[in-house]
Amino acid sequence: MSKPIYITESAFRTGLEGSSRPTEYRINVNDETMRVLYTKFKEHKGLPLRYPISDKARFEFEDLIFSLIDKGKIVVKKK
Repeated sequence: MSKPIYITESAFRTGLEGSSRPTEYRINVNDETMRVLYTKFKEHKGLPLRYPISDKARFEFEDLIFSLIDKGKIVVKKK
């Protein structure tokens, strides 16, 4: 079993509970750890690294991250 990845709450734009607006991104991809995961996601999907991804791909990335949190592969540390 691989070690979990630890992130802080600063990786989230609106907190773990999300936002009342369904089109708002929940994850801050400029967070140091999240940037690495975001880049790996783009590489895995064959998406260009220099440009933003589509909303559909971004929501797919965010769903993946929250799924990994639920599975315990990503652990959110409190400040």
